[in-house]
Amino acid sequence: MRRLLRFLPFALFVSVIVSATPVAAQRMIDERFAMRPDGSIRVHNLAGSVKVTVWDHDSVAVTGTIFEPQPGDWYFGATPEGAKLGVWTNAPVAGVKPSEFTLQVPRNAQVWVRTASSEILIAGVTGGVDANSVSGRILVTGSPRELYVESLGGELDIDVTTRSLRAKTASGNIRIRGAIRDVTATSVSGNLSIQGDRFERGTFEAVDGDIHYIGNIGRTSALDFINHSGAVEFLLAPDAAGEFELNTFQGTFENDLGVRARTQQSKLRGTDVGLTLGSGGGHISVRNFKGRIVLRRKG
Repeated sequence: MRRLLRFLPFALFVSVIVSATPVAAQRMIDERFAMRPDGSIRVHNLAGSVKVTVWDHDSVAVTGTIFEPQPGDWYFGATPEGAKLGVWTNAPVAGVKPSEFTLQVPRNAQVWVRTASSEILIAGVTGGVDANSVSGRILVTGSPRELYVESLGGELDIDVTTRSLRAKTASGNIRIRGAIRDVTATSVSGNLSIQGDRFERGTFEAVDGDIHYIGNIGRTSALDFINHSGAVEFLLAPDAAGEFELNTFQGTFENDLGVRARTQQSKLRGTDVGLTLGSGGGHISVRNFKGRIVLRRKG
């Protein structure tokens, strides 16, 4: 009996500590605030998703869910000029439960999103857009004034009309289509898929990934393709026309267009190939160190 009484205070202490340990609970987020039509909004989210759409109001609506407590801090602050909100922490991402955010913003707002593994979806914004994720997928549609997207390992899926696009990954794939005045897309090992008949200027670069160009060629387009060991392949529309300047040092060249190419060999430069398709027009330049260069027509 005495032994039981001696250990009873300790047992009670342990029970109090256990009962006081907080249990993660889901918290609903519902914020509304006024903001200028061209105001700036910044969003952080480690895991989960961020979805941004537009409406014709001079205000922002934020809804979603987070888990509390967890190794991540919810923060929110807003003025008519802009707002900052989200969940962020220096703790390992693996310990953070996913948070889901949906934002409705003025159409001309400036949108800035940073995540770790969260998926980012942005649609309809006509102001500037800057989206960055470590491993999450990024999807952007609409007509942003300019667009910068980057993910270390996530996929970039872009369908926009814009004056400027910069897209960058390490291992993620990149898919681009739309009407773009000036575009630069680079990846180390990810593949690039380009539908660029409405691009004016473009540079597309990979190291080990393949680059695929599908469709037509704008009559005033100037497009550069650079690769080290991956393939650069063109699947062109039947009526595509343009001037091609191709170079490979150790790679191969395949021409299935039915148009005779002008070929010149050089020990220092490898193989130079010139080709005029149709009545000419847009200019295509390809440099590939040891990968394949392939020209084909659809169908």
